[in-house]
Amino acid sequence: MPTPPTLAAALVQALRSQGRRPSTTGSDAPTWSEVADRSRRLSIGLAEAGWAGQPMAVEPSGRPSVDIERELAVLTAGAILALPGSDPAARIADEGLHPRDQPSLTLAEVVAAGEDCDARDPAGAERRLAALDPSAPACVEGRRTLTHGEVHWGLRAVHRWLTPAFPDGGPAAVVAGGRTGGSALSAALVGRWWPATLGARLAPEPSSVIEVGDVAADLVLLDGPAWAALAGRARERAAHSLGGGALLRRGRLVVSGESRSGIDRAALHGLRWWAGDRVRHGAGLGGLRLGLALEPVDVATRRDLAAVGVALASTWTVEGAAAPLAAGPVAPADPTASWGRPLPGRRIELVGAGAVAFGGDLPEEGLAAPGPGRVDGRGRVALPGRPRSDPRSVGAGAGR
Repeated sequence: MPTPPTLAAALVQALRSQGRRPSTTGSDAPTWSEVADRSRRLSIGLAEAGWAGQPMAVEPSGRPSVDIERELAVLTAGAILALPGSDPAARIADEGLHPRDQPSLTLAEVVAAGEDCDARDPAGAERRLAALDPSAPACVEGRRTLTHGEVHWGLRAVHRWLTPAFPDGGPAAVVAGGRTGGSALSAALVGRWWPATLGARLAPEPSSVIEVGDVAADLVLLDGPAWAALAGRARERAAHSLGGGALLRRGRLVVSGESRSGIDRAALHGLRWWAGDRVRHGAGLGGLRLGLALEPVDVATRRDLAAVGVALASTWTVEGAAAPLAAGPVAPADPTASWGRPLPGRRIELVGAGAVAFGGDLPEEGLAAPGPGRVDGRGRVALPGRPRSDPRSVGAGAGR
């Protein structure tokens, strides 16, 4: 079956195709089909109340599958998903629907209205979804509104970017912190929507880095300070683990490029086999296949995580772009990469002292992209970096 041309239809199709898989962790986790069913009823209620075409914000609940349920309801109702930095006409939160200029309603009341409407016209929701045009507005972030076609293009770009890191079909379990850094739209695309299309289990948002290891996730998306805190846990664990100190010392030499000796590389391989699992599990990173950050991560953090064998891919994101502009390699991942490549279907050009990005989720004239402003002759892009002295890199947690 061909992929639908709108973001809303593509997400609905994907959730239905992954229907039997659990949407989150825990023994009582709803399936993706149940998430889609609840989203449909809420969507009908929103459309019946006349919210089509209006900007609506979904307040983070700390439960990614619940956030997807509400975000998809906004999109399939024909409303516009308002991301942080925008001015919504209404907010959806756990306690209810809160219009700016009307009385609030509980979500149960909105869903009940949707169920009554569905009983009268069972095909209405499907007609509305099929009638959505790719050029219809889907999301607004800051001052830029993106269409369903543009965000859907970003979803495909993310799929082509990240799939090589998971050759068996995609991540099975995902952890994404509330403050993932970078663009809120990119965080939704990378941390929720793309994994959901593959049937991944989306863990509840961790309140601290200690909880990251409780999920045994194979994809983790956090901000720079949270990764710095995890690197600190890895250092602490290495200091109290047999062979851990040698692993860090040898790994730092090889990862930083101070040593290109074959003997050092062979020794690092052996130390990772001997002590790496103990250090990674002790730091809460056991089983991790890929770490992501949508903002720069300090050099010491990237170096020490790489030393113990943690793959952390760097990215370059900006507000108003559905997908990251560029990213470091993910298959095999190079956690210390300072140069990346534009995502599939993107082009980065230097214009004067700045950079302009082009792609299917960006304006035809391109999007001015503040950042590194360097592109080499091989088409690689210098990824933004953070100074070693950035105070945000010390002792931060994963939650908001």
